Amino acid sequence: MQTAEGLAVFQLGAAAEKWCEKIVHPKSRIEKLGVKSGAKVSLLDDFAPDFLDELGKLTKSVSKSKVAPDSEWIFFAADSNEDLGALPKISKSMKGAAALWIVYPKGQKQITENDVLAAGRKCG
Repeated sequence: MQTAEGLAVFQLGAAAEKWCEKIVHPKSRIEKLGVKSGAKVSLLDDFAPDFLDELGKLTKSVSKSKVAPDSEWIFFAADSNEDLGALPKISKSMKGAAALWIVYPKGQKQITENDVLAAGRKCG
């Protein structure tokens, strides 16, 4: 690459191809959360269509409105502190190494990160 000071040469090394692949083909939001292809997922409440599309491309094993007994991943949409009242029931339905993600709107005062963390800790 030519610069004002002259020619610049960069040695990218063996990792450059891996970086390029990650830039050209980034992981989806659902993959970044750790959900693997074919995973058993439960969705509680409403989720954005684009989230549902991403999930549908990764797995067809999706239970809606209730926690399936064999769920590996549970996504719970909470819009208010009152919604967090459902956490004790949800946590009791979790089996094995199931993961629970609580999805809440950012930047709103009716529910905050601290509210979500406190409710989770209260349920263990």
